[in-house]
Amino acid sequence: MVWYPLGRPVGTTIYPGMQFTAVWLKQYLPALKDWSLNDVCCYIPAWFGVVASALVGLMAYEASLPVNTQHSLLVWVGDAFQGKYRPVNTVQPEGGARSTTTVTTAPDYPWLSPAAKVGMFSMAMMSIVPAHLTRSMGGGYDNESIAVSAMSATFYCWMRSLRATNGIPMTVMWGILTGLAYFYMVAAWGGYIFVLNLIGVHAVMLVGLGRFSDRVYVAYSLFYLVGTYCAMSVPVVGWAPLKSLEQLGPCGVFLGYQVLQVCEVIRKKNNLSRKESWKLRIKIGIASFLIGVFLIMAVVPKGYFGPLSSRVRGLFVQHTRTGNPLVDSVAEHQPGKYFGRKNDFFVLVG
Repeated sequence: MVWYPLGRPVGTTIYPGMQFTAVWLKQYLPALKDWSLNDVCCYIPAWFGVVASALVGLMAYEASLPVNTQHSLLVWVGDAFQGKYRPVNTVQPEGGARSTTTVTTAPDYPWLSPAAKVGMFSMAMMSIVPAHLTRSMGGGYDNESIAVSAMSATFYCWMRSLRATNGIPMTVMWGILTGLAYFYMVAAWGGYIFVLNLIGVHAVMLVGLGRFSDRVYVAYSLFYLVGTYCAMSVPVVGWAPLKSLEQLGPCGVFLGYQVLQVCEVIRKKNNLSRKESWKLRIKIGIASFLIGVFLIMAVVPKGYFGPLSSRVRGLFVQHTRTGNPLVDSVAEHQPGKYFGRKNDFFVLVG
């Protein structure tokens, strides 16, 4: 029991990712066999700070690549270790027809590409961001020390799962990796709700922009299924992904994706026109919405859905009224207040 004098059962209320990571590193990395667990814990923030900076660089690289490119910085790193280079460039003759012969030109060095420069610059910026520095200094053993890396890994895997040249098999692999990275995020820190909702919002935006496809469907479905199933194995989380109001949005997106995919299958099978496809979507969408409303009305009176968490409620109500003394006692959970006026500047007191 901790948090004297209130008390708290540690086993069912803690995010265990930080402790499991420290023990795993000590047990399975030969270089750390002779280290004390205390020393491993002290160095973890610095090690994972490097990992988080590298992952942010990879995300920036991924976002800066041309559409449908085949390049990957990870592939280049693997080739570099093996002493290989990417295939040489091909030259197209005048007239627009692709040449049947390959002309040897300068090797295509990916580290000289604009995307790689953006990635390296982003990596450098991440390494000096003050908010990141406070969680990546030696000795600062806290949940956020590994959670930032887990969050960055989840976002990077999600971006890779949507790569246009991946193909469905690669999308399956990256979608599963996204779910596993999200599971690590869940085990590390309560901020996993932000990660879940951000990916859910991005999935909705893809539909709104007309980017829904088999690849997007497979990527999000695998992420949600694998991530949610694994997250529910964390004691402090439990059934929250299917009951918590903050996490029902991505669940609704997942169900909506199933409806859209059914419409796509019917459209392709019957070779429907655009107008007929929209009529089909509207009919199935309305029917699914009515079924969903009926199910919600059936389970709400039974208390299936829980209230908003204390952290979220603390953003909108006075901290003394959240009802959770642990939340009320932490300064970062208390809303700031503006008061007074001096030299045309407001003084912010948190």
